[in-house]
Amino acid sequence: YDDLTALPNRQLFRDRLRQVLAHAKRTGDHVALIYIDLDRFKNVNDSLGHTAGDELLRLAAERLGSAIRDADTLARLGGDEFIVIASGARESPPHVLAERLQAALGAVAAIGDVKHHVEASMGIAVHPQDGESAEVLLRNADTAMYRAKAAGGGRAVYFEEEMNRTATRRLDLEQRLRVALSQGALSLAYQPKIRTHDGVVCGVEALARWNDAELGCVSPAEFIPVAEECGLVGQLGEWAMREACSAYQSWRARGIDVGHVGVNVSLRQARDEQFRQCVERVLTETRTSPSALELEVTESTLAERPRQVIALLDELRAIGVRIAIDDFGVGYSSMAALGQLPADVLKIDRSFIEHCASRPEAASIVEAIICMAHALGKLTVAEGVETPQQLAVLRNFGCDMIQGYLFARPMSADDLPRFCASLNARRQEFLVPAADFGRAIAG
Repeated sequence: YDDLTALPNRQLFRDRLRQVLAHAKRTGDHVALIYIDLDRFKNVNDSLGHTAGDELLRLAAERLGSAIRDADTLARLGGDEFIVIASGARESPPHVLAERLQAALGAVAAIGDVKHHVEASMGIAVHPQDGESAEVLLRNADTAMYRAKAAGGGRAVYFEEEMNRTATRRLDLEQRLRVALSQGALSLAYQPKIRTHDGVVCGVEALARWNDAELGCVSPAEFIPVAEECGLVGQLGEWAMREACSAYQSWRARGIDVGHVGVNVSLRQARDEQFRQCVERVLTETRTSPSALELEVTESTLAERPRQVIALLDELRAIGVRIAIDDFGVGYSSMAALGQLPADVLKIDRSFIEHCASRPEAASIVEAIICMAHALGKLTVAEGVETPQQLAVLRNFGCDMIQGYLFARPMSADDLPRFCASLNARRQEFLVPAADFGRAIAG
């Protein structure tokens, strides 16, 4: 038995599952596994300590135990993972039991002096259709649980065969990504940020690109989450930072001033206590001024670990690094918290920019963000600018910088100097009155 919760441990669980499945094969019974992983449990451990974490685990065990039937088995697999074996899954749908389990967990828990709302991600696999053996059934329930967690947690998801294909793809990507990182097979593309009032390139954002020999171009939207999950994102992030700073120094040596280079910071990097030292090491090794580096952090990353991330950003700003809040407007920053954010720049999410020239409500939101940012002493960047009309509106509102396909797609480090030269030839377009600006750009 598990020492902390007094529940059956992993070994006893496996023994009982094999017994239940052997009986089910004789009787034709359907057996469900419900794999349970507490959401945001690491936050409790990190912020309140392991004693509080143990208290929460005991409480979760009690509440889950109160929701199962006498014939069911609840076990603790380890960490914050629990599992339920439920017979009679044909007569009693497993999702109904999962709802009871979620409801039992859901009451607010007082851990020390802090109230904590407990939720869990649950994966459901049913014998025999989702696996004949204990090992396959457990693996498939685990796969479904991860799908629930990826969807935001606080829910139960049934296993589907498609999940195995997805899991196989992700495992293949992980193995290939490890090789690509070790062999230097990734590259960076750079998308310019352009100063709105005079058309000068005042920054570039570095974006990771991966062209695999067999898979072709793998989207960052696919390989960045894989890097996060398998622990490679720190290595990937440090590589990107070093590569971007080296490119900046190369342009500078050729007399090309791009202002600063921006690099995205992942949630896992923001959690890493050694991240500031990593940034300082890269700046020293590439002989790059801290003011030339801008680190972009999303609002959702801030919301996940506000105290820890804000403390990190304070430290980075203290050494001179610029901080930008990415995808601003779609996250969770309250008006009260915004003034306390250690940021130099707000990057307005493209979902607002897309409609700012066609929908008055979108335009009002964009204008309000720009005014608010300026009142707090922060600069603004509009992301995803694609039309002259959008640019004209943003210029009217006083947006400081724009970034988008209207002027430039992400490009290689070698192509950037040519782009800067061609943009200089168009700078007169930025000097016309705002009222005529859209027509000038379109022409």
